[in-house]
Amino acid sequence: MMAPPPPPSPDAITRDEVNALLARYPSLVEAISEAKGSKPGQKTLQQLDAFRYADAPVAFGTHGDGQGDNDNANANANAKDKPTARAMTLDDVKLLVEWKLRHGKFRPTLMSLVSSNPPLVVSTAVSDAMTTYRADPTSSSSYTTTTTTTTNTSTPPPPERTSGPLVERAATAVATLCKLRGVGPATASLLLAVHDPRRVPFFSDELFLWLCAGGNPRSPIKYNAKEYRALIERVVEVTGRLDVSALDLEKVAYVVMKTPEGSGAGSKEPVSKKSASKAEAKVEKPPAKRKSTSKQGDVHAGASSQEASGTRRSKRLKS
Repeated sequence: MMAPPPPPSPDAITRDEVNALLARYPSLVEAISEAKGSKPGQKTLQQLDAFRYADAPVAFGTHGDGQGDNDNANANANAKDKPTARAMTLDDVKLLVEWKLRHGKFRPTLMSLVSSNPPLVVSTAVSDAMTTYRADPTSSSSYTTTTTTTTNTSTPPPPERTSGPLVERAATAVATLCKLRGVGPATASLLLAVHDPRRVPFFSDELFLWLCAGGNPRSPIKYNAKEYRALIERVVEVTGRLDVSALDLEKVAYVVMKTPEGSGAGSKEPVSKKSASKAEAKVEKPPAKRKSTSKQGDVHAGASSQEASGTRRSKRLKS
């Protein structure tokens, strides 16, 4: 059997190819959702997906954000004065974590660790993180807002064109969220991403592997702050060239890395349940364990290295 073509390069992929891959995302999620099934009373992956990509960005995104304002200076200068629709609660965090576990790799103890956080501690951490993220209005000088039609009208193209200010603000906010039990850079980035889906990427396996590892599904991921910074920089480069949002790029990466058909970006055929299941199993096979080179190191790097190996040795494990 002929091997599938390599995944499209994120530096060469065209806007038409991006749109074609985005069009394939719903059928892929439907196929995976049906293959995984759900327990009685449990939300399906499709329902969780709707919360992550539609409901959550509307609920937590800054009012006025994502409207494609041409008055860039006013839009960004006033962003810090426009509150989110509502504050994120522990239940919201648990729902996003459930999506993360069903959409990607399953971590048996992650939900119990996240659930052990007191509700007030969670809401305070999220509030502090977002205050930090939006604290520097001078960074708006790096933004250039454009109005472009996309396949996802709820998430217009991002105005970010230089990564420096965004990297620093996002990294600091993620570090604040990592103080919660069970929350490492990957989960923290998810909580941040739903507050600013145009610019902030979720540290997903698929997005990182496609943008930062040459599309190699077996490339190890450390899930640390350094890798997340590198991911943000790559996302800014690619979204800036294509005029798409970080959220849409995440979906594109999911199709590219989850299915053989993702390599054929021009194809418009729906993803089959069989191929989706096979590709999912192939991509999610964990890399071989490697001995740690350091006993100490950064607390987030230590927690994320355990996530990379797929083991659960600590009650403080974060992902």
